[in-house]
Amino acid sequence: MTVTLDVSSTDSLESVMKEVLGKYKTPPDAVVNSAGITMDGYLLKMADDRFDNVIKVNLKGTYLVNKITANAMKTAKIDYGSIVNISSIVGELYL
Repeated sequence: MTVTLDVSSTDSLESVMKEVLGKYKTPPDAVVNSAGITMDGYLLKMADDRFDNVIKVNLKGTYLVNKITANAMKTAKIDYGSIVNISSIVGELYL
């Protein structure tokens, strides 16, 4: 099953979860959250909306995917589920 969604939107994530439950009758017992964006720029010239988009996807998106998936797993009494969050290599510091 392939889905398109906006990880920063509760409505989008809940809609996809309903679609999954409608098709499989149970939520996934494993979810990999790897959504992330970067909009690098010079701090003093970066537009606020670009920074807001990074926060919406990278932080709020991670929170919402975890929350909605964990809630669906709990409701279905899945006690062996896994949620894996993967960050970008861009965040790695090279010394």
